[in-house]
Amino acid sequence: MCTSNALIRRHSHRAPRALVPPVLPTALVDGLLPAALLTAPIPVTFPVWDDAVEGDYYQLLLDNVLVGVQGQLPANPIPGTELTLDIPVDSLTGAQDGNHTLAYLSRRFIGGTPNVSAATPIVFDRQAPGGSLLSPLIFPRVVNDGLTSDELTAMADVLVGEVPAYFDIKLGDVIQTYWAGQKGPEHTVQQAEVPGGGTQPERIMIGFTRVYLEALGDIKEDVYYVITDRAGNISVDSEPVAFQLALHESAVDLPAPIIAQADDRVISDADAKQSVSVDIPAYDGVQPGDEVTLYWGANSLPMQSVEAGDENEDPIFTLLVNYATVALTPDGDVDVYYEVRRNTLLFGTSAVKTVNVVLDLPGPVSPEKPIIRGASTNPDDTDNVIDENDYLQPATAIIAWKSGFIEDDQISLFWGQQPVPVLYRIKLSDVTAAADLSLTVPNALISNEGTGTDIRVNYTVTHTGNPKTTYSASQSVIVRRKGELPGGENGLQPPEFQRVTENGGIGAILNPDGATLLVKPYENIKTGDVLNFTFLGWKGLFEGPQVPEATYTFTTEPLTEQQTREDYEFTVPDANLRLICFGRAEAMFKINSITGPATSGIAKVFIDMVTPGEGCAKP
Repeated sequence: MCTSNALIRRHSHRAPRALVPPVLPTALVDGLLPAALLTAPIPVTFPVWDDAVEGDYYQLLLDNVLVGVQGQLPANPIPGTELTLDIPVDSLTGAQDGNHTLAYLSRRFIGGTPNVSAATPIVFDRQAPGGSLLSPLIFPRVVNDGLTSDELTAMADVLVGEVPAYFDIKLGDVIQTYWAGQKGPEHTVQQAEVPGGGTQPERIMIGFTRVYLEALGDIKEDVYYVITDRAGNISVDSEPVAFQLALHESAVDLPAPIIAQADDRVISDADAKQSVSVDIPAYDGVQPGDEVTLYWGANSLPMQSVEAGDENEDPIFTLLVNYATVALTPDGDVDVYYEVRRNTLLFGTSAVKTVNVVLDLPGPVSPEKPIIRGASTNPDDTDNVIDENDYLQPATAIIAWKSGFIEDDQISLFWGQQPVPVLYRIKLSDVTAAADLSLTVPNALISNEGTGTDIRVNYTVTHTGNPKTTYSASQSVIVRRKGELPGGENGLQPPEFQRVTENGGIGAILNPDGATLLVKPYENIKTGDVLNFTFLGWKGLFEGPQVPEATYTFTTEPLTEQQTREDYEFTVPDANLRLICFGRAEAMFKINSITGPATSGIAKVFIDMVTPGEGCAKP
């Protein structure tokens, strides 16, 4: 058993490994450095090399020239520990755009022997694509006098524009189009579109769909594009093309809808509760397939199609406006009209029928659903979730203030199926402040209703002298307590490392194919539970840096009923263990369950994958 933090360093008889190339964390995969980063020092990392000793020097080499400051190793340097140096700004600004190499030099402190690492290629690019001028998009000649619907149909509903060849075109350039200042389709340049190798590059074509063009309307506006290369350099705007769209035929005027219940011009609460009948009268040119959308003020009803035979009827059909739709609009005059579309294009808009809506409901129209907040102050608390930390405490219901509230309105907040609501009467000070209301929900109300994933909470508004009631939308609330979560009141136990040595370690002999961990069936296990395992490793038995590359995560499929009755095993691969080599590790798992999330305890273990005389390489 290990009883000391001290480790003995013995000389290795193996040949030292070559100095590995440096790494630029901010560079793209091919070594390209974003242009925006070239005005500040660029960090470069590389590991401490084998046989390093205190005092050894190291410095960066840009294109075989020493740059930046010279570093020096501290006492007891550990091979593999990450070192960082910066490429200084003057070296960046003094370097031309194009391909470069970056390496580092190490030099022994005592013997003075130098060595240079393998080089890492890097690329500087501060040149905006296209230079000072980008030619305009090229469209088919047939649309020079404007684009009509028939012409677009002949183009298979896609207007194609060509981006002319431009200076410094590169793979990965992003071409973003704009029409009337609005973003249009974009295109990423492919290898076949870049000149090179004596082959003729493909033309760059960008398609504008009918859906996009029709949304712009019949306008004459500029079309242009902007190019951003992979380094983040942004081009000038291309030369614009003034383009006329003429896709929509002139809409015809249609007769106003007919509302029999508004013969007296008034839609009362009683009218609305029966649903308001709106007749769509026959109009000139009606055809089967016409799509009719009725608008009640700013709110539209679902579209209805004219079916075969309807064109011979008058009215064509009758639409019913339900109470909820009528109540969306405040009391007063409401404009009612309809639109007809044919082949998705606007055919006509009706004259307006104005009605006077008088529902006279207390409180605001269509009050928003309340927001429920637990009493705990955990940073990950979520609205409308009463979790295990909140279950034994009162909650708060937030009611958004609406201008329809007046003094003495009675608010009754209902929690699930509980018969007794939380009551609150609006005061003059509430009306003056016009701030959201906070109601305390007693814990007895929460615990009597119990837990669930869809407990409905809403409130009503009443007022003395008004027989009607206003109902808010219903909020869905999740309520859970610890005893129902995976692991129950005692929580989830850590996963168990199998095949551990007598000294509490994971070794190469007992674990030749990786380290296996076991999770036993836990309290409140459910079919469909998903387990998310995490394994982390560090160098050194008691202290030392984490080894990010050794991290291993694993997520199970939803558990079957059979699996809820069995031990569950998962294995950390041998390669991850050997990245740690000699150190320590931790493992835990999280569960996503229908009853809520839970996190296990942490299992800790020593790692020793060293083979004497051979290190940690797989034999």
